Amino acid sequence: MNPDERRNEILDLLNENQNMTITELSEKLETQEATIRRDLILLEQKSLIIRTHGGAVLKEPYSPWMATSLFERSRQHSKEKKCIAEYVAEIIQNDEILMIDGGSTNLFVAEELQKKENLVVVTNNSNIGETLMGGNGFKIYLTGGELVQGPSTMVGNIAEETISHFRADRAILGLNGIVPGDGYFCALPQEAVIKRLMSKYSRETILVADSSKMNVRSFYLVNDFSRVSEIITDKNIDRDTLDELEANNIKVISV
Repeated sequence: MNPDERRNEILDLLNENQNMTITELSEKLETQEATIRRDLILLEQKSLIIRTHGGAVLKEPYSPWMATSLFERSRQHSKEKKCIAEYVAEIIQNDEILMIDGGSTNLFVAEELQKKENLVVVTNNSNIGETLMGGNGFKIYLTGGELVQGPSTMVGNIAEETISHFRADRAILGLNGIVPGDGYFCALPQEAVIKRLMSKYSRETILVADSSKMNVRSFYLVNDFSRVSEIITDKNIDRDTLDELEANNIKVISV
Protein backbone atom coordinates (compact mmCIF):
# COMPACT_ATOMS: atom_id res chain seq x y z
CA MET A 1 0.00 0.00 0.00
CA ASN A 2 1.52 3.32 -1.06
CA PRO A 3 1.24 6.44 1.17
CA ASP A 4 -1.73 7.95 -0.70
CA GLU A 5 -3.65 4.67 -0.52
CA ARG A 6 -2.86 4.34 3.19
CA ARG A 7 -4.10 7.87 3.91
CA ASN A 8 -7.28 7.21 1.96
CA GLU A 9 -7.78 4.07 4.07
CA ILE A 10 -7.34 6.16 7.21
CA LEU A 11 -10.05 8.56 6.04
CA ASP A 12 -12.37 5.67 5.21
CA LEU A 13 -11.82 4.13 8.65
CA LEU A 14 -12.49 7.46 10.37
CA ASN A 15 -15.61 7.91 8.29
CA GLU A 16 -16.87 4.51 9.42
CA ASN A 17 -15.88 4.80 13.09
CA GLN A 18 -16.04 8.57 13.71
CA ASN A 19 -12.82 8.48 15.73
CA MET A 20 -9.91 6.08 16.20
CA THR A 21 -6.67 5.89 18.11
CA ILE A 22 -3.26 5.69 16.50
CA THR A 23 -2.91 2.17 17.91
CA GLU A 24 -6.20 1.08 16.34
CA LEU A 25 -5.25 2.53 12.97
CA SER A 26 -1.82 0.92 13.19
CA GLU A 27 -3.35 -2.49 13.83
CA LYS A 28 -5.99 -2.15 11.13
CA LEU A 29 -3.50 -1.07 8.48
CA GLU A 30 -0.61 -3.21 9.76
CA THR A 31 1.60 -0.12 9.80
CA GLN A 32 3.94 1.29 12.43
CA GLU A 33 2.43 3.88 14.76
CA ALA A 34 5.11 6.42 13.82
CA THR A 35 4.01 6.19 10.18
CA ILE A 36 0.35 6.60 11.13
CA ARG A 37 1.25 9.61 13.26
CA ARG A 38 2.98 11.28 10.28
CA ASP A 39 -0.02 10.50 8.08
CA LEU A 40 -2.37 12.14 10.60
CA ILE A 41 -0.21 15.26 10.70
CA LEU A 42 -0.36 15.54 6.90
CA LEU A 43 -4.12 14.90 6.78
CA GLU A 44 -4.70 17.56 9.42
CA GLN A 45 -2.61 20.02 7.36
CA LYS A 46 -4.99 19.29 4.46
CA SER A 47 -7.93 20.12 6.78
CA LEU A 48 -9.36 16.60 6.42
CA ILE A 49 -9.10 15.49 10.06
CA ILE A 50 -8.64 16.84 13.57
CA ARG A 51 -5.95 15.17 15.65
CA THR A 52 -6.87 14.28 19.22
CA HIS A 53 -4.79 13.00 22.12
CA GLY A 54 -3.59 9.63 20.81
CA GLY A 55 -5.80 9.55 17.73
CA ALA A 56 -7.95 11.50 15.28
CA VAL A 57 -11.51 12.34 14.25
CA LEU A 58 -12.85 13.21 10.83
CA LYS A 59 -13.37 16.91 10.28
CA GLU A 60 -16.90 18.26 10.08
CA PRO A 61 -18.56 17.55 6.71
CA TYR A 62 -18.19 19.92 3.80
CA SER A 63 -20.40 23.00 3.93
CA PRO A 64 -21.84 24.47 0.70
CA TRP A 65 -20.99 27.91 2.10
CA MET A 66 -17.26 27.15 2.18
CA ALA A 67 -14.65 27.05 -0.58
CA THR A 68 -12.86 23.85 0.43
CA SER A 69 -9.98 22.03 -1.22
CA LEU A 70 -10.47 20.02 -4.40
CA PHE A 71 -8.92 16.98 -2.72
CA GLU A 72 -11.27 17.21 0.25
CA ARG A 73 -14.37 17.50 -1.92
CA SER A 74 -13.30 14.72 -4.28
CA ARG A 75 -13.48 12.26 -1.35
CA GLN A 76 -17.13 13.04 -0.66
CA HIS A 77 -19.70 10.99 -2.59
CA SER A 78 -16.87 9.64 -4.74
CA LYS A 79 -18.83 6.64 -6.07
CA GLU A 80 -21.64 8.89 -7.27
CA LYS A 81 -19.20 11.33 -8.84
CA LYS A 82 -17.45 8.53 -10.69
CA CYS A 83 -20.77 7.30 -12.14
CA ILE A 84 -21.59 10.83 -13.26
CA ALA A 85 -18.15 11.18 -14.84
CA GLU A 86 -18.49 7.88 -16.71
CA TYR A 87 -21.78 9.05 -18.22
CA VAL A 88 -20.29 12.40 -19.25
CA ALA A 89 -17.43 10.58 -21.00
CA GLU A 90 -19.97 8.50 -22.92
CA ILE A 91 -21.78 11.49 -24.39
CA ILE A 92 -18.67 13.53 -25.23
CA GLN A 93 -17.40 12.82 -28.73
CA ASN A 94 -13.83 12.77 -29.99
CA ASP A 95 -12.59 16.10 -31.39
CA GLU A 96 -14.93 18.23 -29.27
CA ILE A 97 -13.94 21.57 -27.75
CA LEU A 98 -14.83 21.75 -24.06
CA MET A 99 -14.73 24.25 -21.23
CA ILE A 100 -14.39 22.55 -17.84
CA ASP A 101 -14.37 24.45 -14.58
CA GLY A 102 -12.70 23.44 -11.34
CA GLY A 103 -15.34 21.42 -9.49
CA SER A 104 -14.49 18.17 -7.69
CA THR A 105 -16.86 16.12 -9.88
CA ASN A 106 -15.01 17.51 -12.88
CA LEU A 107 -11.79 15.98 -11.58
CA PHE A 108 -13.50 12.61 -12.02
CA VAL A 109 -14.76 13.75 -15.43
CA ALA A 110 -11.20 14.62 -16.47
CA GLU A 111 -10.02 11.13 -15.53
CA GLU A 112 -12.76 9.51 -17.61
CA LEU A 113 -12.21 11.83 -20.59
CA GLN A 114 -8.69 10.46 -20.99
CA LYS A 115 -10.36 7.62 -22.93
CA LYS A 116 -11.27 10.09 -25.70
CA GLU A 117 -9.13 11.41 -28.54
CA ASN A 118 -8.25 14.87 -29.84
CA LEU A 119 -10.19 16.92 -27.33
CA VAL A 120 -9.48 20.62 -26.91
CA VAL A 121 -10.12 21.69 -23.32
CA VAL A 122 -10.10 25.10 -21.65
CA THR A 123 -9.98 24.89 -17.85
CA ASN A 124 -9.31 27.16 -14.90
CA ASN A 125 -7.92 24.36 -12.73
CA SER A 126 -4.35 23.09 -13.09
CA ASN A 127 -5.15 19.71 -11.48
CA ILE A 128 -7.77 19.05 -14.12
CA GLY A 129 -5.42 20.29 -16.83
CA GLU A 130 -2.64 17.95 -15.69
CA THR A 131 -5.06 15.01 -15.53
CA LEU A 132 -6.23 15.65 -19.08
CA MET A 133 -2.66 15.69 -20.34
CA GLY A 134 -2.88 11.90 -20.31
CA GLY A 135 -5.35 11.97 -23.20
CA ASN A 136 -4.42 11.02 -26.76
CA GLY A 137 -3.96 14.10 -28.97
CA PHE A 138 -5.44 16.49 -26.40
CA LYS A 139 -4.77 20.24 -26.39
CA ILE A 140 -5.15 21.81 -22.96
CA TYR A 141 -5.45 25.54 -22.32
CA LEU A 142 -5.18 26.93 -18.78
CA THR A 143 -6.89 30.27 -18.28
CA GLY A 144 -4.29 31.80 -15.99
CA GLY A 145 -5.44 34.33 -13.42
CA GLU A 146 -5.47 34.62 -9.64
CA LEU A 147 -5.12 31.21 -7.98
CA VAL A 148 -7.66 30.75 -5.18
CA GLN A 149 -6.36 28.81 -2.20
CA GLY A 150 -8.56 25.86 -1.34
CA PRO A 151 -10.41 25.04 -4.57
CA SER A 152 -7.21 25.78 -6.59
CA THR A 153 -9.17 27.54 -9.31
CA MET A 154 -7.97 30.50 -11.36
CA VAL A 155 -10.26 33.51 -11.35
CA GLY A 156 -10.19 37.24 -12.03
CA ASN A 157 -9.68 39.48 -15.05
CA ILE A 158 -6.98 37.39 -16.72
CA ALA A 159 -9.06 34.20 -16.53
CA GLU A 160 -12.17 36.00 -17.73
CA GLU A 161 -10.35 37.60 -20.66
CA THR A 162 -8.87 34.25 -21.71
CA ILE A 163 -12.23 32.47 -21.66
CA SER A 164 -13.87 35.19 -23.75
CA HIS A 165 -11.61 34.38 -26.71
CA PHE A 166 -12.65 30.72 -26.98
CA ARG A 167 -15.78 29.14 -28.41
CA ALA A 168 -16.64 25.62 -27.25
CA ASP A 169 -19.07 22.83 -28.04
CA ARG A 170 -19.91 22.26 -24.39
CA ALA A 171 -19.24 23.70 -20.95
CA ILE A 172 -19.12 21.17 -18.12
CA LEU A 173 -19.71 22.94 -14.83
CA GLY A 174 -19.58 21.83 -11.22
CA LEU A 175 -21.50 23.61 -8.47
CA ASN A 176 -22.30 23.79 -4.76
CA GLY A 177 -26.07 23.67 -4.92
CA ILE A 178 -29.15 23.46 -7.11
CA VAL A 179 -32.56 24.88 -6.19
CA PRO A 180 -35.49 24.25 -8.57
CA GLY A 181 -37.17 27.49 -9.55
CA ASP A 182 -34.10 29.48 -8.55
CA GLY A 183 -30.90 28.25 -10.21
CA TYR A 184 -27.48 26.87 -9.37
CA PHE A 185 -25.01 28.15 -6.80
CA CYS A 186 -21.32 28.26 -5.90
CA ALA A 187 -19.30 29.41 -2.88
CA LEU A 188 -17.36 32.31 -4.42
CA PRO A 189 -18.57 35.26 -6.56
CA GLN A 190 -15.36 35.11 -8.62
CA GLU A 191 -16.03 31.47 -9.54
CA ALA A 192 -19.61 32.34 -10.51
CA VAL A 193 -18.29 34.77 -13.14
CA ILE A 194 -16.08 32.04 -14.63
CA LYS A 195 -18.99 29.59 -14.79
CA ARG A 196 -21.26 32.14 -16.47
CA LEU A 197 -18.62 32.96 -19.08
CA MET A 198 -17.91 29.30 -19.85
CA SER A 199 -21.64 28.78 -20.34
CA LYS A 200 -21.97 31.92 -22.47
CA TYR A 201 -19.22 30.92 -24.89
CA SER A 202 -20.34 27.30 -25.30
CA ARG A 203 -23.14 25.89 -27.44
CA GLU A 204 -24.34 23.67 -24.61
CA THR A 205 -23.98 23.71 -20.83
CA ILE A 206 -23.92 20.55 -18.74
CA LEU A 207 -24.20 20.74 -14.95
CA VAL A 208 -22.64 17.87 -13.01
CA ALA A 209 -23.75 17.46 -9.40
CA ASP A 210 -24.28 14.52 -7.07
CA SER A 211 -27.66 14.36 -5.37
CA SER A 212 -26.37 15.87 -2.11
CA LYS A 213 -26.27 19.22 -3.95
CA MET A 214 -30.01 19.19 -4.65
CA ASN A 215 -32.14 21.77 -2.81
CA VAL A 216 -28.97 23.30 -1.40
CA ARG A 217 -28.67 27.08 -1.54
CA SER A 218 -25.03 28.16 -1.32
CA PHE A 219 -23.51 31.63 -0.99
CA TYR A 220 -23.70 32.92 -4.56
CA LEU A 221 -26.23 32.39 -7.34
CA VAL A 222 -24.44 31.56 -10.60
CA ASN A 223 -27.41 31.61 -12.96
CA ASP A 224 -30.86 30.27 -13.65
CA PHE A 225 -31.32 27.21 -15.89
CA SER A 226 -32.02 29.07 -19.14
CA ARG A 227 -28.67 28.10 -20.72
CA VAL A 228 -28.48 24.62 -19.17
CA SER A 229 -28.83 21.72 -21.62
CA GLU A 230 -28.96 19.03 -18.94
CA ILE A 231 -28.18 18.23 -15.33
CA ILE A 232 -26.35 14.96 -14.68
CA THR A 233 -26.73 13.57 -11.17
CA ASP A 234 -26.96 10.20 -9.40
CA LYS A 235 -29.92 7.92 -8.76
CA ASN A 236 -30.32 9.12 -5.16
CA ILE A 237 -31.95 12.35 -6.27
CA ASP A 238 -35.18 13.01 -4.39
CA ARG A 239 -38.26 12.21 -6.51
CA ASP A 240 -39.99 15.50 -5.66
CA THR A 241 -36.90 17.48 -6.68
CA LEU A 242 -36.62 15.54 -9.93
CA ASP A 243 -40.29 16.14 -10.72
CA GLU A 244 -39.98 19.85 -9.96
CA LEU A 245 -36.94 20.25 -12.22
CA GLU A 246 -38.57 18.32 -15.06
CA ALA A 247 -41.81 20.30 -14.65
CA ASN A 248 -39.73 23.38 -15.49
CA ASN A 249 -38.48 21.71 -18.71
CA ILE A 250 -35.05 20.97 -17.30
CA LYS A 251 -33.52 17.75 -18.59
CA VAL A 252 -32.18 15.65 -15.72
CA ILE A 253 -30.16 12.46 -16.20
CA SER A 254 -29.71 10.29 -13.10
CA VAL A 255 -27.03 7.60 -13.39
